[in-house]
Amino acid sequence: ELDWRERGTGDVVVFIHGFPFNSAMWGHQLANLPPDWRGIAPDLRGFGASELGNAPVFTMELFAREVMPAFRAT
Repeated sequence: ELDWRERGTGDVVVFIHGFPFNSAMWGHQLANLPPDWRGIAPDLRGFGASELGNAPVFTMELFAREVMPAFRAT
């Protein structure tokens, strides 16, 4: 299960952290988003507060497949 930070409403921008960081690196950007934007910063699998899971191989494709469906515009 993924954990994330979120702020605002409107058009979605997703902030992806680099290795070996987590969503905390985007705190300043989330706090300063325009009011009509929704910012989402997930902790990718195995980073921050997200679970590691049991995938045999961790790839960027796996991370993308997990992140995108979870953050569709509401």
